[in-house]
Amino acid sequence: MTRSLKIRKPTAAEARRLQVVLEDAPDKQVQRRAEAILFYAAGLNAVEIAPALHAYANTIYADLHAFELQGLSSLKPLSRGGVSPRITSEQCAEIWRLAEREPTEFGLPYGRWSLSNFQDFLVRRQRLLKKISREHLRCLLKKGGIRFQRVQRKLISHDPQRRAILARIKHVFKHLPPGGVLLFFDVKPVTVKAYGGRRFSSAKRVVLERYQKTRGRFYLFAIYDAISGCTRWRYYYGKRTEFVCCFMRQVRYWYPTQEVWVVLDQDSAHPCKSHGTRRVMRSLKLHWISLPKGSPDDNPVETIFSDVQQMILDNSNDPDEQTTRKRISQHLNRRNRRRDRFIHIPYLADSHIG
Repeated sequence: MTRSLKIRKPTAAEARRLQVVLEDAPDKQVQRRAEAILFYAAGLNAVEIAPALHAYANTIYADLHAFELQGLSSLKPLSRGGVSPRITSEQCAEIWRLAEREPTEFGLPYGRWSLSNFQDFLVRRQRLLKKISREHLRCLLKKGGIRFQRVQRKLISHDPQRRAILARIKHVFKHLPPGGVLLFFDVKPVTVKAYGGRRFSSAKRVVLERYQKTRGRFYLFAIYDAISGCTRWRYYYGKRTEFVCCFMRQVRYWYPTQEVWVVLDQDSAHPCKSHGTRRVMRSLKLHWISLPKGSPDDNPVETIFSDVQQMILDNSNDPDEQTTRKRISQHLNRRNRRRDRFIHIPYLADSHIG
């Protein structure tokens, strides 16, 4: 049932102003009030206006009464109310700045912040805040993009020639002739033994002896083709020059007529240091580029080795070498059939697109 309204209707000037507000106002609450007043000016009552604006009739009555009392000033959005924030934006910015600094810079006896230490530092030492809970502090740091995370240890190359070497690899990749291939090569030692991993057991705690007798050891030689995304591999009992040369002959067998570029690290058996390997690769017409020192992340074969370690070795307890080799070969064969076999190499554009 509609109520009788004794509310004036907007003037022509107010109606024009309401149209402008309706088009420009970003606040939905302001838009709803302007629309309600315009509908009322068109002759609709509150009960008829409410469904059109997806609002309750009492809300429309309140909007119209506010217009009667305040005019167009009633369109201003209401304040949210509640207690004003105790921590200002300036204090937040200062907390974020302090969190990025090391505790030792302030003469504190620990090297990294914890929530309790940082809370005590802000309240008692810096006197930036009167009090703050650890959960509130954690949420405040998260709001500033600062979170508690594990520090990762990573081998970072400091080779001054790194940029030039990667630029040369990029140039070779970009200007390969038709049928040419760019191969990345590396070697991984594999020990046949029981690894930790996870397994089903009724025991409360599964313990693996740290010092155990190994059941064999061999080396996984692998190349990654940056053009096709495929991996080829062989197993040898060493990684000396003679085994590297044997593998390079196998590479030429796989690619009999193509122009082949091999990218590999600076191991003692590799061509940058081994005269025998250089001689064999030149006789096979294999070109090579040596990666920078201490830069395993620049070699995509390391990604393949990490996959083998995680998916095969970490959950293995194989009785002999043949079993381990068979499982690794099956895994790599399956990988070569996958569509997502391509590895993203940061310094080679579109290297992850087949």
